[in-house]
Amino acid sequence: MFPLIPIYSIFFFGLLIVLSASGSNSISSQNIGSFFNVTMLLFVITSIFGLNLTFRISELNYALKISNRSRYLEKIKKELKTKFTDKDTQADIDLLTYYLSSAIDSFILGDFDRSFTDAFKIIDEQGSVFQRINKPNIDKSEYQKLTGIRNNLSHAKIKDKNKDEPEQVKALKNLEKGLFKETLNILKIVKFELIEKALEGQNKN
Repeated sequence: MFPLIPIYSIFFFGLLIVLSASGSNSISSQNIGSFFNVTMLLFVITSIFGLNLTFRISELNYALKISNRSRYLEKIKKELKTKFTDKDTQADIDLLTYYLSSAIDSFILGDFDRSFTDAFKIIDEQGSVFQRINKPNIDKSEYQKLTGIRNNLSHAKIKDKNKDEPEQVKALKNLEKGLFKETLNILKIVKFELIEKALEGQNKN
């Protein structure tokens, strides 16, 4: 829904210009005014959406020390496949880069729940899932914290109507507030502890 708002905004703005320029008598000034208000509202929403998108991209690039996510994903996939040539590991590389791409795209769109969950799939089982590529060195307490977040997200689509467990709902809302930072944290683990160390000795991004 939200990604379509900029398109709606441009469409309504263009339509408003056409209608105003046509001078059609079939459209009252009141209707034009209402249409203008809707167009301006969509324009404001589009501006806010764009600023938020730019902010998230900037924070992601800074945290992961990359300049372009598409080039980065292509680069690591190519380098990993060059280094690990057996069939099973190549299949793991495809899956790893799929999860990472989904996690990064979801983060940029502001879907931190999905971003965190997809990134966690890469380091699940204390990093053993993709151990043919590399098993990241994750502190036990850090891993337990990340597991707790993953478990809360998977069991909890926050339901404000759930009056039976107000403390759980409150805890989940607090978790959502910190999910931006925690998602960046887990993405950094994937990049620096798993991927970069797997590619040690090759050119870094």
